[in-house]
Order: sequence, then C-alpha cells, then structure tokens
Amino acid sequence: MNSNNQKGQSHCRLYPMGTGRKGQILLFQHVLLFTIGVALFMILLVVFNIYQAHYNTQAVNDQIKSVRDVLVSNIIKLLEKEGDSSVVIELPQKLGDEEYSIELTNAGLNITTLKTGTSLFSNMFHINETETGGQKPEFRGRAISRRGQLIIFKTGRTIIIS
Repeated sequence: MNSNNQKGQSHCRLYPMGTGRKGQILLFQHVLLFTIGVALFMILLVVFNIYQAHYNTQAVNDQIKSVRDVLVSNIIKLLEKEGDSSVVIELPQKLGDEEYSIELTNAGLNITTLKTGTSLFSNMFHINETETGGQKPEFRGRAISRRGQLIIFKTGRTIIIS
C-alpha cells in the first residue's frame, strides 16, 4: 500500500498532494451560481411581463367601456330632446397608448383600438328599434380619437357623430 494514500493525499499524478482542482471547483461553483441567478432573473422578467400585459389589457377594456357609457348616455339624451340639437364630448385621445375609432351605425356603437384591434360593441339598449312618433331613429358616423373630442348631432330622428 502506498504511504501517500494513508496520509489522505491524492494518488493522482497530475495533481500531486491534493492540489490543483480546488481552483476549478471554485470557478465552477461561481459560474453555476451566476447561471442560476440569470435564469431566475429571466423567469421573473417573463412572469412580470405577462402580468403587465394582462393588466394593460384589462385597463384598456375598462377605458373602452367608460367611453362607450359616456357616448351612449349622450346619444340617449339627444334622442329625448325635442328638435335638432348637438353636443360636444371631450374624450381621451388614447386608451392605453392606443388611438381608437368610434363607429355609429343602425346596428349599434363600435369602439375599436387602432393598434391591437381591441373592440367593444354596444347595441345601445336597442334604441335603434324603438319607434317614437312613428319613426325609428337612424344612426351613422365615424370618428377617430386623435382630436380628443366628438360631436354628436341630432337632426330629426337621425344621430350623427363626427
């Protein structure tokens, strides 16, 4: 039996007396720790980006609903008035960093963001099917949000947005 093995020394001839590999193991530990740290950072970054996208979508949807409610309530108020009338409504130029379009047809009101195409349709409580004075109201018009305001006109039983 070799006397070097009894004293706890290495029997490897490339690294005599237990030296040589300590530096490599230390370097490997640091590289491994750094890699785990980078991987953890990347995972957290992806998770937070997913949450941010989700909450941004929810915020845009809530803003579209608010714009819809303002427009529908003003259209209903105009229909209830006698004679011709108009109203100017101040609207946000952007919803969640996106411009949006507003389209009014006999089918209803449609609000669509221009970049992502997020859309919300409202049948406006079916007021397009309601007859008053023997006439159904007519709806038409289209506007883009970049002006920051919208004009709703009422002439007879016709509602026009611009």
